[in-house]
Amino acid sequence: MNWHKNPHEGSKHGEVNADVDINRKNKIVSIVSLAIFSAIILIASACVVALCLPMPHFVDNPNTPSSGVISSVGSTRLQTICPIRLSLPDLTQYGDSEYNESEGDLQSSARYGAFGDVYSSSLRNIRDNNDQSITLNSKSTDDDTSAFIANNNVNHDAQVLEGHLSRVGSGTGISASMVSWATKGDVKGLSATTCSMPSMKQTFLVPESADGISIRLEAFNAASKSTVVRVKAWSAEHGNNQLNLSTGSAFTVPARSHAYFDLAAASPKTSGLYVQVESEQTPIASFVKVVHMSGLSVKGVDIVHELSTQSNTNILSGISEGDQSKLYVWPNKDGNVTLSWMNDTGSKEVKNLTLKAHHLQVVDLGKVPEHVNALSVSGDVPTQVMMSITKDGKDNQSDVAFITPSSVQGSGAIVSPVSANETALYLSSSSDKDTFVR
Repeated sequence: MNWHKNPHEGSKHGEVNADVDINRKNKIVSIVSLAIFSAIILIASACVVALCLPMPHFVDNPNTPSSGVISSVGSTRLQTICPIRLSLPDLTQYGDSEYNESEGDLQSSARYGAFGDVYSSSLRNIRDNNDQSITLNSKSTDDDTSAFIANNNVNHDAQVLEGHLSRVGSGTGISASMVSWATKGDVKGLSATTCSMPSMKQTFLVPESADGISIRLEAFNAASKSTVVRVKAWSAEHGNNQLNLSTGSAFTVPARSHAYFDLAAASPKTSGLYVQVESEQTPIASFVKVVHMSGLSVKGVDIVHELSTQSNTNILSGISEGDQSKLYVWPNKDGNVTLSWMNDTGSKEVKNLTLKAHHLQVVDLGKVPEHVNALSVSGDVPTQVMMSITKDGKDNQSDVAFITPSSVQGSGAIVSPVSANETALYLSSSSDKDTFVR
C-alpha cells in the first residue's frame, strides 16, 4: 500500500496480547482495548483519543462540540450516568429449559473518577436519593493533583456520578466507564461504553436491523420527576424522509429510573438508522444496546454511545487488521468526504463519497488492512459517523463493536473499568504538525 507520510506518529501503549478464542477471558481484554482506555492525559488540540469520548465533562473548553456540556447541572456541579449492564428483556422460563433464554455468567465492572479541583464527589444508584450516595475516596496522583476514585459493578442498577468543583479550570472534571461480559448464555460477548452526561437531546447512528438482531434504545433519568422521550429516525433506504415508526415515537421514563424503546421492532430490516432522541421534561442519558443472534447462537453484543456534534474531520481509532468494518455517515449538507486508512506512518485514501443532505450512507469497507489502526473521514461538509466492526474467533464465534469519533479537546481524562495491564490507549491525529502528549 502507498501510504501518505504524516509528520506525526500515532501511538499506543499497554496493548494486551489477546488470544483469538473469544471464550477465554483474554478476549474481554482485547475488546475493551478497542472501546475504553486507561490514562489521565493532557491532549494537544490536534489529537483525538478514540472509542471513548474524551470527556466533554471537563470544563476547560465550554465550546467543545458535545451535548454533554449543555447538560451540566451548574458551572461547578457535574453529573454522568453509567448504564446498567446489557441484559435480556424477558427471562421468563417456558417449557424445555434448553431453549429458554439465559444470561449465563454475565458480569460487569465500572470505574469512576473525579480529577483536579474537585472538593467532593459521590456515587449512587439511579433509584436512590442523593442522601444515599457514597463518597469517593481521595487519592493523590503522581503530580500531586487531587483525584477521587471508586469501583463497583452495574449488575442491578445504573450508577450516577456527581462531582462538585472548587473552581472551573483546565484538567478538572469527572469521568466514568463500564464494561460487561459473558462467556456463555444469550448475551455472550463483551459490551463497553463511556458513561454519559444527561442532556435534553442526543443523536445516534444505529447499525442494521434484521432477523436475530435486537436493538434497544435505553434512556436513564436521574431526576426527581418523570419525562416523555420522543424518537425520530431516518433510514438509509428512505433518504431524507423521516420514518413512521411502527411502535409509536414516544415513551415515558419514570423519575430515578430507566425505560427502553425497541428500535428493531419500530423499524425492522433496515441497513442503518440515524436517530434523534429528545426529552421533554428532564435531561436524560441514552444508550443503544445491540445483541446479534444467529439461531440460538450469540454473534456479538455491544453498546452504541451517543454522537458528538458534526465535524469536517472525524477519526475512528482502535480498529485492527482483519476486522470486518462498515461505516455509517450522516451529513446535514450536500458535499464530499474522503475515507483514509491510518497507521503509525501515515494515511492512504480508500474511497471518496458524494453525500446528500439528510441521507444516511452506509459503506461496507470489508476487512481492515494490515497495520491499520484508524479510519479518517474528512470532507468539505461536517458529518457524524459511526463504525461497526465484527471480530471472528475460534469455533464459529464472533463479537461486534461500535466505534464513534472523539471531540478535539485540549485536555481530558479517561477511566478504564479494567486494570492498566488489560487496557490499550490509542491516539490519532489529523494534524500536519507534530503533537506532544503527556
